[in-house]
Amino acid sequence: MNKNQKKKSVIIFAALTATCSLTWAQTPNGTTLEQQLESQYAITTPTADNTDLVTTGAVLILQKKGLSAGGVSSKIATQNTYKDGQIKAGAAAALRRFGGLPGISSVPGVGGVAGTAAGAAGGSRDFVNGEKVYVTKITVDRAKDFIVFDLISDAYGDAGRYKASLRFEFPKKTLVSADFAKIQPTIAEVFKVAPPADPNASAAQGAAPATASAAAAPAAVAAPPAPPEPALAPIAPPPPPPADPKSIENGMTKDQVVAIMGEPISKIKAGTKDIYTYKDLKVIFINGKMTDAQ
Repeated sequence: MNKNQKKKSVIIFAALTATCSLTWAQTPNGTTLEQQLESQYAITTPTADNTDLVTTGAVLILQKKGLSAGGVSSKIATQNTYKDGQIKAGAAAALRRFGGLPGISSVPGVGGVAGTAAGAAGGSRDFVNGEKVYVTKITVDRAKDFIVFDLISDAYGDAGRYKASLRFEFPKKTLVSADFAKIQPTIAEVFKVAPPADPNASAAQGAAPATASAAAAPAAVAAPPAPPEPALAPIAPPPPPPADPKSIENGMTKDQVVAIMGEPISKIKAGTKDIYTYKDLKVIFINGKMTDAQ
């Protein structure tokens, strides 16, 4: 085979490889597996420090227990894997549990290392079925046959939010076809998308049209006209309804709370946390936003 024939063979092979890759990456209508996943599980965008949500996507309801998540400030990512019907936590969760074993700190040569590792992993929380999370990123690895969901939770009082990743493992070559129907049942074993809130759920269902209860019977003899009724004195209008009571809620800024409640008796600041004390109430802010009232 001469050089021109070899070059032609390489070009043909490259073209066939590109065609196969395109076939694997897209469905007949041109959508990728990533696009299908993000259409089903809409992405949530958190702030840069993960303490709040900028845009809220799909609310995912956990159908399995065992998901371990670390605080958003954790230095070690909390990874989980779903395989054979179980969620298994990764190294970060193991470090936290090992460092928290009773008496481990007193073991020479082990306690210090365990405590340092657990401290780097940060606080954690184990989620159970029925709790909700949001997906911030979906990664598809066709070469290694897995899909990763990056997750974030709601804020839990002073503890704040938690984040984790969950990897779904699939048989070889499952992901090259971009066939969403092949992978969705596995993901649905772990996540159920909560239905959107119905703004009209509390609206009145509507009353049936009024109808006459009975037809009036015709009079046998025409009755004489009734005398005119005396004019009634005007009725005073009812008093206006009482003003809505002052209320505050999570997510308000400090200025919004002060505008409603007035200046607090005292203010305490501890890092990103602020505590405003009123006569019968204590309001807690994290990063300038209300997270709790006691």
